[in-house]
Amino acid sequence: LIGFWIAMIILPSGWDLPVYILPALRGQTVDYPYPPWSFWFLQPLLWLPFKANYVVLVGVIIAALVVARRLLRPSAWLLFLSFPFVWVLWYGQFETFVSVGAVVAWVALQRKQPVWAGIGMALMSVKPQIGFPAALAVLWWLPTWKQRLIAAAIPGGLIMASLAAFGPGWFVGWLGKLPFWLDYYT
Repeated sequence: LIGFWIAMIILPSGWDLPVYILPALRGQTVDYPYPPWSFWFLQPLLWLPFKANYVVLVGVIIAALVVARRLLRPSAWLLFLSFPFVWVLWYGQFETFVSVGAVVAWVALQRKQPVWAGIGMALMSVKPQIGFPAALAVLWWLPTWKQRLIAAAIPGGLIMASLAAFGPGWFVGWLGKLPFWLDYYT
């Protein structure tokens, strides 16, 4: 734990935001490791200067985790001092969308609301390398095929809208880069 906190002081913060997210949103790079519908979640960041972007992203992360804490009721100290929270906060990652999607989907499963389960799956899909297994679990846990189809229609709609907006080439290009990103993360 002490080594983790020392690394937090030494390592640069906000890595994903200036290196991948903002240049891709501005059309300055094609090395964007996320599916194109994540652009729509992040597009408002372009309206602000860089330092304000990071502050807004950190604010969204904190607000999302406050909501997750209220829905799941874990100990606040455990949540806010956890490695995943500090990692996301420090590096400017947007795994928060995946986390909130998992919470929304979990609550939707408990309440038997397939539309909200689909919204949770859509949020989890912005980082499919992290959220895809959880989204499959949500589909598995829905009790009927009708509910599974309703839930799957929401992230499926995002994929179709991305194909309409960006053409089919994004999917082939994104799949082509997966081996690089999988190797990068392991």
